[in-house]
This record gives sequence, C-alpha cells and structure tokens, in this order.
Amino acid sequence: MLWEESESEGEGEESESDGEEEWRRCRLCDCLCRWINFPSGADRRVAPGIDYVGLPDADAADHHLPAWSLLVGVADGASSSLRLSRLRVARSGRFLGRSDDALEVFHDIALAKPPEYTFNAGVAPLDSDGRSLCVLHQEYLEQPQALQLTLQPPKPQEMPLPEIEGTSTADYCMPISVDGHIWALSATLQADGIDKSLRVAMRRLVPGGRRWELVGSPFTCPRLHYPLPPWDGSFLQGYAVIPDAKLILVSFLQYGLFFTFAPDSGSWTRVLTDTDKNRSQRYLPIIGRAIYVEHHKAVYFLRNNAIYAYKLTYHKDDQGGMQQLKLDLPVVIDFVCPFSPEQGYGLLTRLSSRLMCAVWISLAWVEQCPCENLHAIVTTFYLHDAQDLAQGGIKVLHSTYRRLDMVPNPAAHQHFCFLQEYEDQGSLVLQQRGEEEEGLTSSQHVEHPSKMLSCCRHMMEMRSISLFGTTSRSLLVDPASRQQVCSSSHDVPVKPATTTIKKDLIIICQARSRSVIYQTGAMDDDVKPLEPCYVADVGDCDWHFFQSG
Repeated sequence: MLWEESESEGEGEESESDGEEEWRRCRLCDCLCRWINFPSGADRRVAPGIDYVGLPDADAADHHLPAWSLLVGVADGASSSLRLSRLRVARSGRFLGRSDDALEVFHDIALAKPPEYTFNAGVAPLDSDGRSLCVLHQEYLEQPQALQLTLQPPKPQEMPLPEIEGTSTADYCMPISVDGHIWALSATLQADGIDKSLRVAMRRLVPGGRRWELVGSPFTCPRLHYPLPPWDGSFLQGYAVIPDAKLILVSFLQYGLFFTFAPDSGSWTRVLTDTDKNRSQRYLPIIGRAIYVEHHKAVYFLRNNAIYAYKLTYHKDDQGGMQQLKLDLPVVIDFVCPFSPEQGYGLLTRLSSRLMCAVWISLAWVEQCPCENLHAIVTTFYLHDAQDLAQGGIKVLHSTYRRLDMVPNPAAHQHFCFLQEYEDQGSLVLQQRGEEEEGLTSSQHVEHPSKMLSCCRHMMEMRSISLFGTTSRSLLVDPASRQQVCSSSHDVPVKPATTTIKKDLIIICQARSRSVIYQTGAMDDDVKPLEPCYVADVGDCDWHFFQSG
C-alpha cells in the first residue's frame, strides 16, 4: 500500500503560526507514523474519510441491510447521564452509514449525580432476543441501581428493578445473563487492619423480577497482595460465560486471580494458572464481558487496543473427581488500532458464530484530543482457525471512524462502560442512502490538512536514512491525495476523469518478488505502453513508498 503524503513547500523552521496550527490538530485523525509502525500493517489505517474494507464481494447484497444494533454505553459527568449510542451492522459485517458519521443517540439514562472516577455500569439481556436489558450502575461503596430498559419502538422505556440487598458497600456489581436468567455478581472489600480481602457473592433475579436471591454461599478471596499490579480499576474486573462447561469465569484485579462459578450448584472454584512467579505476572484481567469461542476452547477479550485470548483446559482435582479449569498465559491475537492506553480503550462483542466486533473510543486521560467530539474506531472481523492461538490472527471485514457527540473532558469522568448487541430484525434500511453510495466510504464532508504532522515528518526522515542509507527516492505524488479505500477486491471500476491533475503520475505495482515503478505525465496526449523507470527486488519483505522533499 502506498501512503501518499507531502511536506509543505519550502523548508526551514516552522513559523509560530504553523506551530499553533499543528497544536490544534488531532493526532488520532491526522497522524501517519503510528499507523506506519502499526504491528498489524500500515494498510489497516483508518481516519475520517478513510475506511479499511475487506468484505467479500459475495456478500454485496447484504451490505445495506441492518442485521444487528450495537449499543455503546458511555457515562458523562458533564451531563450526569449514561448515554447509549447506536451503531448498525449489516450481516456482511459492514457498518451502515458513512465514515465520520455521528453515532445515533439512542437513549440517555439520567444519573442522580455526576459519575466520578469509580463509576461503573453494565448491561445484560433480560430475554433471548436481547430487546430488553438489565442495566446496573453504581459509584464505589454505594448502592447499585438496577433498571429494566426495553428497546421496543417508538422509544426505549425504563422500569425499576428490585434493590439488590447486601450490596450497599460493594466495590463493583455487574449483571450477567446465563440461560435466560439475570445474575448480579458483586464484590465487597473487607479490611482487617492492613490486610484486605474481597467478599464475592452471586445473586439471581427470580422469575417475574420481584427480588434478587442469593445463590450459593459468598466466599472470601485470598488476601490481597501488595504491591498491586500496574493496571487500575475495581477489584472485580470482568467475566466470561462458558456454556459448554456451565460455568462463569470471573476475573479479578490481582495477577492471575480467577474463579469459576457454577450456576447449577452455586459453588466457587479457584482457576489454575501458571505457578511460576515471573510468568504469573503476565496474566491480564478480563475487562467487562469476554467472549468464549467454543471450537477454539478460548476466551477472547479486548484490553486497551489489543485483542487477547486465554486458552482453556481442564484438569481433574486431587481426588480425580471434579474438573478444574486452567488458563494458559494470555496470547496477543491482533490489534484494532495503534493508539496507546493514554489515548483511549475499547471493548469486544460477538455478533454471530464467526463475526466479532470491537469498538475503541478516544477517552484519553493524558493525550487529550483537541476535537469537539469523541472519536470511535469500530471494527468487524473474523477469527482465523488455528491450533495455536498465536498463529491465528483475524481477518478484518470493515474498520471505520465514527463520532460520539460528547465533548472530550477527562475532568468530567467519562467512562466507556459497556458494549451490547441485539438483533435488528425488521428494521428499515436507513434512509435508503446506502444504496446510493458509490463506495463504502465518503469523505465529502471531511477536510484533510495539506501538511504532514512534525512527528510524522521526522519519522519519515529517520526511516529514509535507516532504509536506504541516504535520502529516500522522491516520488512526485499529489499531496492532496489522502482519500483511500483499502479493499481486498481485485476488480476496481475506473470512471472517466472529471478533473485535470497537473502532476506527474507515479504507479507502483508488485509482481511476485519485485516492485515496478512507472512514471507518466498526466497531461500526455500520446497514449502508449508505459516503460518501468525503476524495478526493486523486494524479496520476502514489504516495502512502503512515501514522498520526501
């Protein structure tokens, strides 16, 4: 893939106005160097007006028909609300709408007071079609609030659910859906002098929604060890439902601390992990809801910008009776974007047996975005089948930028709380505009800057020195050309030209192990076969071409 960029005409020190202009630009939207160094490949770059598309042509008929809705829950202290925004996904894996569209504001849940740093919220389906949700939200050491949110038109409706007794001082309380029942998992911090531990309990909403009943006996986690891991958050971190074993895997803050809960018996069991002290510190807690893939015997979750997986195995206990779950060390499967935890984080969900979706939001605590809205990078993908999870990876179907109409404000305690899917059966095609799109992305409303960021320019200069030993080969490419659609399709329709390009045209092709570069004047009237002006033997390596100077 050729990255087409240019530096401004003229060289030398940047003026004060140029520096001020760059300071106001968005690193998430305009930065190239992070994507060029992206472990998953520079061709995966997305930005406003630039999508990555790997959809099979056979699914073209399903590109515009919504099959699922995704609810993105973000708490905002400025408005004292828990906002649910909606994305729609076609059965092919394509996101409906256009690049840099704003997510539809689906519903706002009013909060009694602005959420603080310790705010948590979660959702779980109350019925099989997912059109009625249990929503739990709370502040640290305060009574969780439970409500039922119905998703039926014309608009969502809120109805209160019974108070969850015994959770008034809980560190965290999260809802879990298993076999048509809603469970509330809570963890309460207990202190005995300097020693601290967690009292963990599971409650089930009785049929009819009249009350919550305690199932099994609460248990006390092992004493918390110090120093705590470098990551932060609640002591209760996340979970995964494992249907074929009839277990709920529960993840805690500490290194390698996992338990399973058996809904049928109400029993808790410690999960086996690597006992080596150094290796045990490589275990990462699951954030929110993880996804269990049965034929992989693995649990997948998104942490910051990376997709991880835990391989599950089972071992007999000391008496040779009950099987005990064991987690192998986590494996990095792939990345959804190149941005650091200081710039945002994401969550993962599953739409069908193969189709998965990741949503990353620019909720930054350090590198705050200068834009007047939050950014979201949304990605659908398939998991590759492989015996070794590390060799599997993903096939991205569609990755695109979207906007959340919330002003970035770390001081207002904004939190990406949950990602919940439900089937979009019977919904209308959105304004029929999808059928009128010429491609899967449109950037008519996106203005691209003409100058490269200084960090990207510096990186290009350093790469040109390290790759070639001297300055890079100049490619006279139009600097305004930044609107791209990366596609796996081999058939590219060519339309008659509507504008005149007063530049030389550079064409780069790869044939087997060689890259061939052609150059032609775009104004030449003499149409004749092009002769290569340069041939590069690339061998087994990928080359990236860019303009310098």
